[in-house]
Amino acid sequence: MRDCRTGIATRPALHVYVPQNQLFPLEKPMSSKDKEPKKTVRRDSEDGQFVTKRYAETHPRTTETERVRVRSPSPPKKPSR
Repeated sequence: MRDCRTGIATRPALHVYVPQNQLFPLEKPMSSKDKEPKKTVRRDSEDGQFVTKRYAETHPRTTETERVRVRSPSPPKKPSR
């Protein structure tokens, strides 16, 4: 078969149906320890400052709640000589 625009020989596309709930052989379900740890934080909508949970509950119109990734602490730097 040739591509009508370029004249280059091509192969026909193969269409394979794979059910969405079926996993591929190299794919494994994500376990809880593979997931990145997350933390709920609350911010003031006006200036972006972090606020306490109690403040966020008493001022729901002006605070945003979001889930953020928790990074592991970086190793301490060795002093240079």
